[in-house]
Amino acid sequence: MQKDLLKLITSIKPEFDSDSNFNNPLPNSASIYLKDEKHLIDITLADNVLEVRINLKGRDYNIGGKDVQVLYNHLNECLRHQIELTKEYYLEDLYYRQRGLI
Repeated sequence: MQKDLLKLITSIKPEFDSDSNFNNPLPNSASIYLKDEKHLIDITLADNVLEVRINLKGRDYNIGGKDVQVLYNHLNECLRHQIELTKEYYLEDLYYRQRGLI
């Protein structure tokens, strides 16, 4: 993968989602999306399945196995970090609720 493209992809802030119906759901998917005049980047990691759609200047960009692993690792690390932040938030919220501070 081109270094410039990888730098662009890793600079995009991921969005996180959960398909859980629990009160305190943890995210189970991460996605990166960018659409402008030169790029269409749509990458999603959900339930350990990576879906990649990259279009540069109107042409599909095919990625190889090494690139797939790099993108998977990047989104998986972002997802793990978001899960930990979410857990911390829920614990802090519970702490304040138990003490009647909220």
